[in-house]
Amino acid sequence: MAKITGLCLLVLLQLSSRGQTYMMGIPPGEDSMLLRFKEKTTLIRANYKSLGSSASLKKFCPTPGMQNPYGTCAAWSTAYAGRTIIEAERKGWTNRQQITANAFSPMFIYKAANPDDYSCSRGAHPAELLQLMQQTGVTYFSDYTFNCQAPNARDFEKAKPNKINSLQRLFYYTPYEGNEVTTNEVLKVKKSLEDGSPVIISIVCPPSFQKAVSVWQPWESPMVVNNTMHGRHAICVVGYDDDKYGGAFEIMNSWDVNWGNGGFTWIPYSVFQKFCYAAVEMSRFEESGTLSRLSGSVQLIDLANREMTAHRVGDYGYRLNNSYSSGTRFKLQVNNTEPANMYVIGADARANYSVLFPYRDGVSAYINHPNSTIAIPSEDTHIRLDNVTGKDYMLVIYTKKMNYDLKAVIAQLQTATGSFPQKVAAVLKNTSINNKITYSDNRISFQSTEAGKGDVILLIELDHI
Repeated sequence: MAKITGLCLLVLLQLSSRGQTYMMGIPPGEDSMLLRFKEKTTLIRANYKSLGSSASLKKFCPTPGMQNPYGTCAAWSTAYAGRTIIEAERKGWTNRQQITANAFSPMFIYKAANPDDYSCSRGAHPAELLQLMQQTGVTYFSDYTFNCQAPNARDFEKAKPNKINSLQRLFYYTPYEGNEVTTNEVLKVKKSLEDGSPVIISIVCPPSFQKAVSVWQPWESPMVVNNTMHGRHAICVVGYDDDKYGGAFEIMNSWDVNWGNGGFTWIPYSVFQKFCYAAVEMSRFEESGTLSRLSGSVQLIDLANREMTAHRVGDYGYRLNNSYSSGTRFKLQVNNTEPANMYVIGADARANYSVLFPYRDGVSAYINHPNSTIAIPSEDTHIRLDNVTGKDYMLVIYTKKMNYDLKAVIAQLQTATGSFPQKVAAVLKNTSINNKITYSDNRISFQSTEAGKGDVILLIELDHI
């Protein structure tokens, strides 16, 4: 039997004799755009252990709508569900009628991405629609009603004020290959929800999902069986509860209120791990009143789990109290109290520079969870001092800028003259905060109420003997 692909898959899924009655809409192939999204960094384990047993964004949800007869699940999950939740949360709306009246249009974003899909049955991957919402915004449902016509210039003007903020990939696996979402990735989804950010997921969607009521308990395998593959579907995760069904996520669907439990259902973590293959966090907006606040701290922890103490020198510098020999191992723990992008650059006595965080290409520098800590290189690995003795430095940068050009900063540091502290002063001092900031004397930490006006830098000096 040949594999069923493309539009035929969507139509046959709707008409299947196995009882399916609802359209899906993720087309065949990889969601390649999602792989371009920055991966959300992993926090220290203590940040996840402090998660509450439940969290919910359901009070910010509009009334679930109906995508039939179109293959537009990605648009409903991203624009109508995710973007509307963010707006309701931002404005403090909890009245469902009011939220629904101000919901965003799934058809606008779908047709903006697929203007030549005249039947709206081709389908779309969530990532391409999310990226488009970052670039063009999205109209309200009331401005672009349920139809399959391409938007015009006036529609795009109405969409501009509603662009979305940061997007971060929580995980991605190739569907149908038996890969399972890890427990740590489940924790990442829970952390996003607890901090108020909806999560858009893609699932392998067998017939049992169409019959779900209060909870989805599939009887099928997510794998390809007898050359037949299930359809794929995009939905929005709006909550979790460790005490329901052995621990489960609550999702909002796009099959109207007559499906599931009023348009919602629960997916147990064990099912989620088998059938979900992709997840993106739609970060909630920071309110304008919070843009100026920023504080954080840095700890250096040695191999025996002891803090390497330091004292303040100069305006934004710290020097470790002890000297350390080649081969010494340690890790950095960098904390932010409010959302910020964080970067760490290492430099040795020979002016060799390395990016310590983000620790690899493709990892996001945006730590949008408040009161979060990252370990560099990780909780279970350490930095090792090489054989180049002299002064070693670690430059930590906190910034609210979403498009911070770290490569340009390093290039300027490399061409500047003088010692590393002199280079930092020449390159960064004019862009960093010079007042309204308090540095601790005996702990590498700061507090500021003017972070919206510049970056915060911490320069740590280590005597490498």
